[in-house]
Amino acid sequence: MKKIILALSLFGLIATTLSCNKNETSTTKIDFTKSYEDAASALASAQKNYAEALASNDPVKIEAAKKQLEEAQTKYETAKNTYVTNGGEAKTEYENILTSSKETLEKTKETATNLGSSTVAETSEKVSSTIEKVDAKVATEKAKVNTAIEDTKTSIKQTNENLKKAAEDAKKTTTDNINKTKQDLKNLLNQQ
Repeated sequence: MKKIILALSLFGLIATTLSCNKNETSTTKIDFTKSYEDAASALASAQKNYAEALASNDPVKIEAAKKQLEEAQTKYETAKNTYVTNGGEAKTEYENILTSSKETLEKTKETATNLGSSTVAETSEKVSSTIEKVDAKVATEKAKVNTAIEDTKTSIKQTNENLKKAAEDAKKTTTDNINKTKQDLKNLLNQQ
């Protein structure tokens, strides 16, 4: 009887082990499927979030949604490869979401590049125009300053000439007055 109980226990143990191994294999396959479907769902959600961010025209939201979409694409491709390697078959609807999300990112990248080039060109034109205006204003102000300097030099020269003439006139008048005074004094002394 002990042999029968021991044999039945051994048989139960082997059956339990085989059953557990079978469940583990099934669970693993289910986990790959679930992982693949979760990644596809996350990709669809990221695609929707990116579209909403684009509509908001908020650069911070767009950049965050773009990164989320790129990460979701990478995770989806990794999960799909694992799923397919373990006997699963990629679903067309999920592949369409991946293709659509890649096209969306590529189009927005081209638009951003074109917009960036356009913005750079517009900014460059504005800067050039501003520089030209500043240069013209500087040239005008420089001409005014040069004219003022020339006027000042002319005025100083004229003032110097006027002072020189006034000094010469004063010297002549003084000399004439001294000579007259001397003559008057001489005449006065001669009369005596």
